[in-house]
Amino acid sequence: MFSISRDLSLIYLGYVQSKYLTQFFDPLIDRAIQLISIKPESVSILNEKKYIVQGMIYSLFPEFQIIGQDENGDPIYGKPDDSEPISFAKNVFQNINNLELSSDDSFSWPQYFGLLALMEIDSYIIQNDWVFEEMDTPPSHIPNWDEVVANSRITTLLSVSETVCFGEVLEAKNLPTSGLIKDKISKQSQNAMRIRYQPLNDIKSDFIKFYIDSSDKSNKSEIARKFYRSLSKNQQRIITSTLKIENACRTLVNHLNKVLNLKPFSMYS
Repeated sequence: MFSISRDLSLIYLGYVQSKYLTQFFDPLIDRAIQLISIKPESVSILNEKKYIVQGMIYSLFPEFQIIGQDENGDPIYGKPDDSEPISFAKNVFQNINNLELSSDDSFSWPQYFGLLALMEIDSYIIQNDWVFEEMDTPPSHIPNWDEVVANSRITTLLSVSETVCFGEVLEAKNLPTSGLIKDKISKQSQNAMRIRYQPLNDIKSDFIKFYIDSSDKSNKSEIARKFYRSLSKNQQRIITSTLKIENACRTLVNHLNKVLNLKPFSMYS
């Protein structure tokens, strides 16, 4: 899932320095910026609007929805529909009639798709390219490393291209800002989701990096235990309110397994 603690205005204004941005993403960034079409002095609004985008994703994908609690009080999430994988952008596009933008929302649907494109690029940079850039030499235990890196970038390019295209189609249709009303995504619920999920998402992201940096990856549960013990009590309590290490490790390993099923991280499993 996206990191919503990052400042997307850096990409919008061209302040992010990455050797991969110019080569791979600049044309798509330009198209996304044309969709968003806001003045530089108003760019801070992106950091507010991305919570609305994440709220849409939470409402449309069952794997991000809490459907109950287990015997220890930890959340139980829905299962993804693996039979028909679908992108974030396509799912939002197909469900526009089921989503409501607030009546006083200054953003239109094309602008939200432009923002989603920037969020996908930002997510790729912080979740993938930092791995590639920090390695002085390709890892010896991963064959065809260049192919793994290329496939990862191509997948992201295709996804972002799709997102931008949806936004451009909606812009051509000139849909009203509010769309068609069915389900309400209120500002209160957006703030609640941000407060509730972001600390856990940050810890999960730190665990992925901890796993990748581990020299011995043969025992995921043991790596999870070491990571959990390195956390403060407050951080441990975010993972599991019971402070039971078994519950925390299960949560971390389950998240790790999901990430490892995605390229290029599947090569680390």
